Amino acid sequence: MSGLSGREGTGETCTARYEGRVEESARLYVEHLDRQLQIGTWSNTASRAARALIETIELARAKREVLESAELTFTPELMKDVEASEAEPFLNQYTLGWGRDSAPVIAVGTEEAYEPTAQNYGLWNCSCSVIWLSGGRADVMRRLFGFPKDSGTGDLSQPRCANIHYSDWERAPSAGHTWGCLAKILVGSCEPEQWKACFKPSAPGSLPYPGLGDLCHQIEISAYPAKNVRAGRPAAEARIRFLRGLLADARETAAVLLFHGGSYAGTPRPALTEAFLGKAFAELPEVEHAPNRRIWRAEHDGRVVLHTNALNGRSTDNQYLMRVSKYIHPYGRTQSAVSPPSGLG
Repeated sequence: MSGLSGREGTGETCTARYEGRVEESARLYVEHLDRQLQIGTWSNTASRAARALIETIELARAKREVLESAELTFTPELMKDVEASEAEPFLNQYTLGWGRDSAPVIAVGTEEAYEPTAQNYGLWNCSCSVIWLSGGRADVMRRLFGFPKDSGTGDLSQPRCANIHYSDWERAPSAGHTWGCLAKILVGSCEPEQWKACFKPSAPGSLPYPGLGDLCHQIEISAYPAKNVRAGRPAAEARIRFLRGLLADARETAAVLLFHGGSYAGTPRPALTEAFLGKAFAELPEVEHAPNRRIWRAEHDGRVVLHTNALNGRSTDNQYLMRVSKYIHPYGRTQSAVSPPSGLG
């Protein structure tokens, strides 16, 4: 594979380090959709969308990075007329998240923040395997998702690999958005010219500058999306089994597992900690005790697990983010991420 699918000719590698997990994600989701079709409770509209989705995923499994957009029989448009009552069986428990799976930091949130409608599922949840298998090709993304939303995210005519730099296909994040908070932590600076550079492709001829997806792989504990915590759902057993396998692989390349938000004890987080560290921690030792600004941390065999507040403007401030950053710095922050190249202010 050429690995040039996101920004043709740049030489950026778009393929996964752990391709077996990408294949597993696709296979398990296709098996799930097949079971739902066999149950036979979907309408003709929903069944037609599911069959097209299976066909598209199988084609992506066969063609990988040479998949072309014109070959896709599934698009989110097929989900527009799926009844709300039929949406949930489309839920993909095996999504891979976004960002390099070999990134030094794995950030684990609670759930993705969008309404659980059929068309919203089609935009990302259902299409995750296709995006990863195709190396985030720009033409495939345009077929699935539409054009990037022009809000200052950089060179929109040449967006980077979507599986790595999904933010190229969204609006530029605010300082209080989870992506903005993660960027501040990973570059160790709250200066806008520093953290915003994570969301801009490097200028032609300049030194390559890591995007957020180069520094961090983001996954969610629950595959069920929700706009707020109260509307969320606990993770399914199938989801936790899949994430345990993903983290068991990723511990080869990642140094930090960062849980942000939610409780620790009585949730899947201890099981995920054990998969990543290779050692069980029923509780994480507390290392920062300021009211409403606490941090927990455990270390084993050169790897670290952190648990912080939810990373958004309501739960954090810049002082807190920089305290989190000091626990990331020795393990998961690259020196090239500290200062942006010239012209990226």
